[in-house]
Amino acid sequence: MEERRLASKKPKEGSNPPAVTPKKRIPATPGNTFLNFLRGWIALVGMMALANTLQCFVKPDFVWEKLYNVKGSGATPLAARTYGMWTLLAAMVRFTYSVNIHNWELFLVTLSTFLIAFGHFMSEMLVFRSGLFDIGMLSPILVSGLSVIMMLVAVPFIWPRSATRGEDVDLKQFPFPKLVKKPVKD
Repeated sequence: MEERRLASKKPKEGSNPPAVTPKKRIPATPGNTFLNFLRGWIALVGMMALANTLQCFVKPDFVWEKLYNVKGSGATPLAARTYGMWTLLAAMVRFTYSVNIHNWELFLVTLSTFLIAFGHFMSEMLVFRSGLFDIGMLSPILVSGLSVIMMLVAVPFIWPRSATRGEDVDLKQFPFPKLVKKPVKD
């Protein structure tokens, strides 16, 4: 039975087998590899934020147990739901940016979500003293800090040159770069 099936797939004599055209692949440069890693990282952080959102609504004590674990910090179920909504918004922004990594406006909004999260958790730990120096408070600080660094490192890889208009991005004016026209060579 197997031989019959294999025999039916063999090309007939005198006929050429169908030509297989290789797919064009984008060369694996360090910039492309880093951007793909950044996409995956931001999507992973978005998934973690989505899980935190679910925990805030299903188990409101999560915020008290893991983050704001100092007596009298004011971590109430209302605060947990508010934190959950903020985290849901941040997750949606991050998912959207991981798909549209070349969009400048989404880049700025996503970067601001990481900066706000970093500033919030640092201030809760160091200024307001509502969180202890433990894994519950250090993990969001570490994730948001690393994400800010990686996004800033990725700027020259994402916008090295505008391919459509022959313009360069002037990174000296970050975060609002102007496109500078290159002189046309004759």
